[in-house]
Amino acid sequence: AHKFGRGVVKIDDFSYEFQTAMFAKQDEMNKAIINLETKFNEKYPNVKAPKIVVLPSVVKKQDLDKSISLENVSIGIRKSKVNTCHFDFEKNIVTPIIASTIENEIGFVYGLIDSLLDIPNVTVRVIDLLDIFDTNCSKATCFKNDFDDLIQKIAIELNNDETKVGKNVFIFLGISKFKQLLSLDVKNIYNEVFSKIAEKNNNKFIIMDNYTQFKDIESEMWFRSNVDMTTGIWLGGNVANQMSLK
Repeated sequence: AHKFGRGVVKIDDFSYEFQTAMFAKQDEMNKAIINLETKFNEKYPNVKAPKIVVLPSVVKKQDLDKSISLENVSIGIRKSKVNTCHFDFEKNIVTPIIASTIENEIGFVYGLIDSLLDIPNVTVRVIDLLDIFDTNCSKATCFKNDFDDLIQKIAIELNNDETKVGKNVFIFLGISKFKQLLSLDVKNIYNEVFSKIAEKNNNKFIIMDNYTQFKDIESEMWFRSNVDMTTGIWLGGNVANQMSLK
């Protein structure tokens, strides 16, 4: 039979029937609630109920916790709990980030860089091999050409790894194109640089690409030796249909 105050709630995968307590006669409930509210406001004038958290339609930096280390970088909002989702970029030297179409996810890149730049003593460099990065949208240093010179500069940074104060984070947009855009003489430096990155703890690499192009570099020796494909980020939909991230 119907009872006033009876209801059903679903918690996880289980449904529960409950019966609320009657703290006043039915026709006096509103008055009782108002009286109770007045007493609580008088007794606890500085205590306010927390606001109901709402998942924003567009996630902005101010919606996230501030990043304080590479081990705890804010990257988005967890839908199940509506709280900040963090990622550990310190765990591995190389972190893969993959999407069906990375060009459509460039907004994430700007947000990620903002989070990284919040961290003291972190320098971010973007190597834009897809020509999709708008330098007006970020404070990070961006390289769009002269890649022969760039790979030699990266080699110098790695050689100075042990004496470096702080961390370098290199973000490669379209990593699969990097070797193709180098001259023949410099490709040996590329192979040498990426074969030694596992020893360079003060230099972190974030390699981003489209899923189909990402598959092209998975067979390279440096990739197989340094990239843990059980840890990474997939952007956008169709994650169930990809076979790179385990």
